[in-house]
Amino acid sequence: MKIWELHSRQVGGAIQTTPGGLADVCGLAITERAYVFALKDYQPAEMVELVRMFGPAAAARRLINHFSQEYPRGLVFEAAGCDGPTLLRGDEGQEELEANEDGPSQPAA
Repeated sequence: MKIWELHSRQVGGAIQTTPGGLADVCGLAITERAYVFALKDYQPAEMVELVRMFGPAAAARRLINHFSQEYPRGLVFEAAGCDGPTLLRGDEGQEELEANEDGPSQPAA
């Protein structure tokens, strides 16, 4: 069970799990690392209220701005995640970039 599934009980089911295994806070997909990181300053009910008040994209921008002093462990927004637009912890995005820079393990035939 994911931590947000426990929190979901406190916020009337407003936090779900996406098919890809991410947190879905009222339409904002968040990786597990980013969710736990955001809990430093935001209670689950506060995250739900933020997304409901401003919408997923604007809420993501507000969270990113709030944690911008924490680089590289701040938050970043990925527009084309497997579950749609996704909020990641900053070092998750860097790990992904570094993995992609290595290129394919074998040359294309």
